[in-house]
Amino acid sequence: MGFLLLTVAHSIDVMSITTCPPSTISGARSWIREQEQYLNIIPNIYKSGLSTCFACPTELFMDIIRINQFRAVQKLSKTEIYDWPVSSQDILNHIFQFSPLEWVATNLCSQHSATKLDIQSVASTMSGWLSIAEIYQAAVSLYCLGTLTIFIESIESASTICETRMASYRTLKFHLIKIFSATDGTEQMRKLLLWPLVIAGIETEGYDARFRLFITAQLNWMSSSLGTFAPIEAKQFLESHWRSVDNCRLPKEMQWDFIFDKHYVFVL
Repeated sequence: MGFLLLTVAHSIDVMSITTCPPSTISGARSWIREQEQYLNIIPNIYKSGLSTCFACPTELFMDIIRINQFRAVQKLSKTEIYDWPVSSQDILNHIFQFSPLEWVATNLCSQHSATKLDIQSVASTMSGWLSIAEIYQAAVSLYCLGTLTIFIESIESASTICETRMASYRTLKFHLIKIFSATDGTEQMRKLLLWPLVIAGIETEGYDARFRLFITAQLNWMSSSLGTFAPIEAKQFLESHWRSVDNCRLPKEMQWDFIFDKHYVFVL
């Protein structure tokens, strides 16, 4: 029980940094060093990532921490020198090097010794977990591009970044619809996807009103099925965000630092 509470607490702490205004991100050197030490122990604590409260593959969870760190480094005063070991492009490259198929094969396939009678059910489960991994890879890449675009642009062209962002968004949208529309037993996986739903909502343009309705419907379902207010808060946040961006669109490279008015936690 103590181990589970520890992983949940760490997960919530890390993920809450992704949905907060820049003023709440610590720029203290001690906090940045603490996160570096944390990265060293995560593989042993989280294993495949299935022991967290949102089933994000461990490799991608570590990338989220690196992005949080990079954002914190930018908050250090000009008099403080910090030798940051990786670039924003390094982080993005690492995210795209992650293989959802390899993650499923390594962490899940060996746990199921399917017979001819149950192979279909196992196959649908594996397909569901593959979609979960695809969803988190796309969502983490969008978080990286949304927060670090201004730094990545020093290496990549704006058009390349835009194309990469759109490709990640399309992947995220496709797999979210697949999971939330499933009727093959994988629909219970929906409860693992609050944070990716919020990321998808942030990226959704005004012309895609149908997908916006889809997102709010799933958040309503999640709240009523799980008996928690967090999805309703996510819905309220997204509806407010959509009104703002539809009336006055912020540049992509500025968007993340301006869309959160307070510290949100979109993890169940």
